[in-house]
Amino acid sequence: MTEDASQSTHDNALYTARLLAGDNGSKVLLTSDYHMLRAVRAFRKVGMNVLPLPVPDARKRATQWLRSWPAFLDEATESTKIVYYFVRGWI
Repeated sequence: MTEDASQSTHDNALYTARLLAGDNGSKVLLTSDYHMLRAVRAFRKVGMNVLPLPVPDARKRATQWLRSWPAFLDEATESTKIVYYFVRGWI
């Protein structure tokens, strides 16, 4: 099964919860390290008990000088999105 209609993490959580409704198996949430906090909270907010499995991304890029600025920008953007999701009640 593939959920490919979402345009945001919030949508992905909602649509995936509907897609997997009634499936009692374990669910693993695989996403980048800097995105995991918001993603896992969004999925849990819609009732999905997921096991977080972060993939090193920003942390890995931050160790390389030329890639550290884009990693910082991703972290800053994610921080803004966390606040937005909190205000909307999505996390």
